[in-house]
Amino acid sequence: MKKIKVLASLAAILLFANFVVLDSNPRLKPIFQTDDTIKVLPATDAGIKFGSGTDIEKALTISEITQQSVDFKTAQHIREQALESAYNITIAETDLADDSTTIQFVIKDAEKIIGSMGLKPAKSDGVWHINHIAVDPAYQGQNINGFLIRYCEGYARTKNGLKISHIARMSAIGFYEKIGFSTIGEEFYKYGAPHVQIEKLLN
Repeated sequence: MKKIKVLASLAAILLFANFVVLDSNPRLKPIFQTDDTIKVLPATDAGIKFGSGTDIEKALTISEITQQSVDFKTAQHIREQALESAYNITIAETDLADDSTTIQFVIKDAEKIIGSMGLKPAKSDGVWHINHIAVDPAYQGQNINGFLIRYCEGYARTKNGLKISHIARMSAIGFYEKIGFSTIGEEFYKYGAPHVQIEKLLN
């Protein structure tokens, strides 16, 4: 009986030790979960696969990058292509520059960059702003935009964000309303097309 008690005690100690190690290592557990199917890991965990939704989502990874990186140049090129596809105009690379406070991300299918996004941290009002979202025209129509938006929302929640905002084309308002965004203010023109500011509460 004593031997059984000793073994049980040792097992409990080992279980507790493993729990402490797991809990102290953020790379071993998800930071947030946006819904029942998608688990998103920290952007700093570059290269870790996440997601168990559609086939395309299973292969996607999101990484945080710097504006000095080679990946940022590729991301700018994708933004340029996406904007030209959407507005049928040429966008100069200088028009795609982001300020130094914007957090830059790329999304990859295996090793190929297929999109990018910029997320501007909240000031005192707790509102995080999606600076841009761009997806390679060859990958559009697979709801990758929605996947990126869910990531932005979850990332902002981990930073105690209260709202998330974005500037959207009027032609896409129906999509944004379906995922919980509301329009704020009046329409205005950008790249020759009507846009409006939108926002969503982060519960």
